[in-house]
Amino acid sequence: MNITTNTELIIMNTFMNITSMYIEGFASMRLGRRLWLIIAIKLALMFGVMKLFFFPDYLHQNFADEEARSLHLLETLTQGNNHATDGH
Repeated sequence: MNITTNTELIIMNTFMNITSMYIEGFASMRLGRRLWLIIAIKLALMFGVMKLFFFPDYLHQNFADEEARSLHLLETLTQGNNHATDGH
């Protein structure tokens, strides 16, 4: 075996051990499943509310149709314009 193959085997073995540990841990949980479900629901609600109130839909507010939005995106992405809110 060469060094690369040995290193890859060590990394793969470590990954499999970590994965196995989590699978066995989650399989034997009772209360933990409910807590993780509560955490997931709270995160989904939190990010959903944040998106609604803190991240407005810039393209729909500032451009009338799909063509104008597409042109703006094309110009912004190809020209490397970091100030997307400066112009229309």
